[in-house]
This record gives sequence, structure tokens and C-alpha cells, in this order.
Amino acid sequence: MSNYIMKKENKMKLLKSKIGYLLVGIYLVLSAISIYYSRVCIVGICDVGYLLLPAIPWIALLSDGRFNSTFIGISAYVISIIINFIIFYLIGYFISYLIKKNQKINKSKKRK
Repeated sequence: MSNYIMKKENKMKLLKSKIGYLLVGIYLVLSAISIYYSRVCIVGICDVGYLLLPAIPWIALLSDGRFNSTFIGISAYVISIIINFIIFYLIGYFISYLIKKNQKINKSKKRK
């Protein structure tokens, strides 16, 4: 019995936010459009510019300013996009937290 209670108390609470998922989804769609456009663009400079757009600002820090097709460059690109996913999700979670907190304050004011 006590083992069951300990397991129940040690469960981590997962962050769940619909706004966070929405922001990550929008970022994913815009990143996919940017990557696609970088591959079909016929002007010389737009291929690199649109390809690096989803990974800003972390790509310069992770790849030491040298983005190329090596393993380090590609892994820095992927890690940059993952970091941006996490940041956008946390921003959405914080926004939903503020909305819930504001709703609780408004409910308590109406009761008085």
C-alpha cells in the first residue's frame, strides 16, 4: 500500500498547453515552407537565407558560424529547430498559464 502511494506522489506533472501546441504547429508549418522555398528558389542568395531562417538565432552559436553540409552543420541545424520548438511551446504554456490565472482572479472578484 505505501509503495503505491509513493509511486503516485512521485509522478511528474507534464506540461500541457493547447496554445503551446498551436505555436509549435505554426512554427513547424512556417519552417517547412521556408525549407521548401529554399530548395525551389532560383535566385542565388535565397537558398541559404530561407534555409537558415527557421534555425535563427541558435545556428550561429551551435555551428560556430560555419553552416555547411557536414554532420556538425546538419546536427546544429536540427538542434536549433528543436530548441525553437521548445521555446515556442514554453511561450504558449506561459500564455495559457496567465490566461488561467486571470480567469481565477475574475471569478473570485465576481463572487465578492
